Amino acid sequence: MTWMRLMPALVKRYHVVAPNMLASNFLNLNPRTYSVDSEVALVLGLMQSLKIEQADLIGLSVGGWVSLILALEHPERVRRLILIESAGLTTEVPELAKLTLTDRETARRFFSLLFYNPPPLPGFVVDQLIKSSTAIKSRYEAVFMGFLQNSRGRLLDDRVSQIRQPTLIIHGREDKVIPLQVAERLHQSIPGSELVVLEKSGHAPVWDQPRKLKQAILDFLGSQDPE
Repeated sequence: MTWMRLMPALVKRYHVVAPNMLASNFLNLNPRTYSVDSEVALVLGLMQSLKIEQADLIGLSVGGWVSLILALEHPERVRRLILIESAGLTTEVPELAKLTLTDRETARRFFSLLFYNPPPLPGFVVDQLIKSSTAIKSRYEAVFMGFLQNSRGRLLDDRVSQIRQPTLIIHGREDKVIPLQVAERLHQSIPGSELVVLEKSGHAPVWDQPRKLKQAILDFLGSQDPE
């Protein structure tokens, strides 16, 4: 789910900062302390370090949750919000998060949950993923369950109606990780928000529908840019 498919189009018109979130080093995180607030602190600290007074935030999945918290608690730092397959509201723990790749069948199930159109992977690559997944299973589960427990009090069901920034919500109709209903609840709760539903797209629109995703983002930002 690389952002590199979107970067060339965005950097033509905007100054883009793409932070390496803590979750990119997931297995080294402390399950007793890691939470969504850890990621919020990282983004806020980066903005302060780079002297970015205000920014448009684009967040995917947990990144959307981080963006929502920043918009609510540091509204002066957030100009516009783009929430893609966003977490942050109460929903069931997805099957994908509890799935361990034990064989090629569970690997296929994992990719079918993440992508609408899974990338073609050679068997030897899948076998290596299975081997790695088995080796890290206990550590992954500890960090993930710790994250859920530590972040439970930061769900935003009762607060998102306070968002005042212009907001675009993008969601894949076939998302099996965070269902479309979550995006619809966000849209209903955030005043003046826009909702774009991507057909034939799962939790990874950067892979499933990169062109439509890019166009939705550029159209939203361009419609509000000063002439």
